[in-house]
Order: sequence, then structure tokens, then C-alpha cells
Amino acid sequence: MKLFTRTKSKKGFTLIELVVVIAVIAILTAIAIPAFSNVMSQANASVDSANVRMLKSAGSMYITDPAIANPAAGAVLSEAMLAPYLDGGVIPAKAGTATKWVVTVNAGATGVTVT
Repeated sequence: MKLFTRTKSKKGFTLIELVVVIAVIAILTAIAIPAFSNVMSQANASVDSANVRMLKSAGSMYITDPAIANPAAGAVLSEAMLAPYLDGGVIPAKAGTATKWVVTVNAGATGVTVT
């Protein structure tokens, strides 16, 4: 007489198999999250760099425009002043924040500073 015979095969996963799968998913998540946040910070830095270059270009075009009187040194160039020189006419916000960039004229109206 057999005591431990299995007459019908059961379908499904055992508890151990499920725990192993959950552990593997947790390990992969722990590896992926720091890498993702690093990529996001690099992307924000790239966006900020591109915006600064664009704003410097727009400010330089504004102060060299012959139809506009030379602005005073230290003058802050508003969004309305830079609108014709910006794509979309809007000064972009700093990446990850709601604050906008400030464009000021350098001494002697030789260029602009973006902060």
C-alpha cells in the first residue's frame, strides 16, 4: 500500500516560486530606480544648458537689433522684449522648477547674462 501517491497533478505555482519571483523583481527595481533618477538629473541639466544658450542668443539679437535703442547696462530684458527672438515667444522655466530665467544686459551692452 502506498501512502503518498499523487493521483491528480495540481496546476499552479508554489509559494516558494512566487517568493523568488517577487525577490527578483525587487532586486531589479532597486537597481533601476537610482539609474533612472541619475538620467533625469542629466536630462534636466541638458535642458537648462540649451535654454541658457537660446536665451543668450535671443538677448544678443535684441541688443544688436538696429531698430531698438541700446538698453542700459544691468537692464533686465522682459519676456515681451525677447518674444520676437524666442521660439514661441516665451521665456522657458528652469528644468524641474516653476521659476523663469532672468536675462540682464552686460556692461556696455556687449552681451547678456542669464541667471
